[in-house]
Order: sequence, then structure tokens, then C-alpha cells
Amino acid sequence: MLDIKRQAVLGKVVYHLQGRIDGQSSEPLYQQIIKAEAVAPKSLTLSLGGVDFVSSAGIRTVIKLTRWCKERGASFAIASMQTGVAKIFEIAAALPSASVFASEAEADAYFEAMARKANRGDDEDD
Repeated sequence: MLDIKRQAVLGKVVYHLQGRIDGQSSEPLYQQIIKAEAVAPKSLTLSLGGVDFVSSAGIRTVIKLTRWCKERGASFAIASMQTGVAKIFEIAAALPSASVFASEAEADAYFEAMARKANRGDDEDD
């Protein structure tokens, strides 16, 4: 079972997840997010601190969400992964390292820096 809580502030949306992202919960999670975000957010973060397992179906869902965000010009991140879940993603080599953060605060700081850079018109890293 997967518990999903949505938090949105000024175009930044965070989904706090608790439980397992597996064959039973992954597609309902994806559908719930894309329906709730009819107007694409500036950023979408999955906070996985309460997730203790991710199956291959869960990894596919995260990849689908990454693509969904990219197609809409939204930033995507994962924050607060437990060690075991981080290891699953590492083994699957499913995520670019720039989209994985130790905490929501770290993800927010990254998004704010990217927004500042975009507002300045910079393309180079700070």
C-alpha cells in the first residue's frame, strides 16, 4: 500500500510518499499525479523518505514522471530516499544524479538556483 500526500506552493509540488511503490501502486500513483497536475507545475518532487521498497514497475513510473515533466518544461526531483531505496535506483541506473537530492530543502535550493540562472539567461553552471 502507498500513502500519497500532495503539497503545493507557488508552482512547486511535492508528493510525500509512504509505503511501497510496486506493481500494484505504481500506475495509480502515476495517474493520480498527472490528473492532479493538469497545469504542469514549475517543479515536481517525489519525497521518498517514507518509501521502503521500489519495484521495477516503480522505477518505470519514476522514469515516466521524469519524461512527463520534461515534456512540460517542469523540473523533476527525488528527495529523502532511504538507503535501501537509493540502492535500488543506483543498481537500476535509472536516474540522472542531478535529480536526486538528500532532502527537500536541497531540492528547493537547486530549483531556486536554476530559476535564478534562467532569469539571468545563463546556460553555464554556476
